[in-house]
Amino acid sequence: MKNSSSTWLQWCQEYKKAPYTPKVALTHKLFIIHKSLSKVANKREVNIETIERQIIQLIVKGLISIDEVVEEGVKKEVLDVLENENITKLSEIKENIDKNISWFEIKAVIASTGIEA
Repeated sequence: MKNSSSTWLQWCQEYKKAPYTPKVALTHKLFIIHKSLSKVANKREVNIETIERQIIQLIVKGLISIDEVVEEGVKKEVLDVLENENITKLSEIKENIDKNISWFEIKAVIASTGIEA
């Protein structure tokens, strides 16, 4: 998300447009092998946030399933909040869910919805 005023729909569209670069392809390959974001980050020698962004791109593109990265209970809680028509910002989603749910998990669930802006 480029700024705090972007809606989650706009944010999701930005990820959908992101190219499938060789670096994203490598993350994809390593994730298939290791199923661990931290292991992929370690193998690629990059920070975890880079891997999270690339995993979200892969989810948006339908190349990785949300079930591979987010537990069912977390997914359900985020989806329940997304059904509220008054929520348009990621920060509003975060305010209405368990504080232990990460920003990555929120973004991953949104990415998995296939919602079009």
